[in-house]
Amino acid sequence: MAEQAAATQERRRSQREDCDHPIRVVTRQGPGDYVTIIGHCFNRSDNGFAAHVNGSLEMGKTVGVEFQPGLSSPMVQFQAEVVHVSGSMHGFKFFAPSDTQRIFISKLFREC
Repeated sequence: MAEQAAATQERRRSQREDCDHPIRVVTRQGPGDYVTIIGHCFNRSDNGFAAHVNGSLEMGKTVGVEFQPGLSSPMVQFQAEVVHVSGSMHGFKFFAPSDTQRIFISKLFREC
């Protein structure tokens, strides 16, 4: 069991950290038809995050993600790609034009 966990960590590009905050996932169902799905992020890394969502998302789909870093802070919005689906658990990879922006998004998550 420990060997499997070590092998999984070696495949990851960055360390995961536990977190605990609500998110909203916005996905396009059709032309002009957007659906918001409520979720809860439970871990994050510099490259993405994992969350339980109240619905199913398609692997490879780019979605909008929204979260509020603090009670008095405005909502933060960004895009992510769905890279893993297992029941309600979904894995997301940050979709940003540059490494700097991806790290900035990750740091915002860390502050929650």
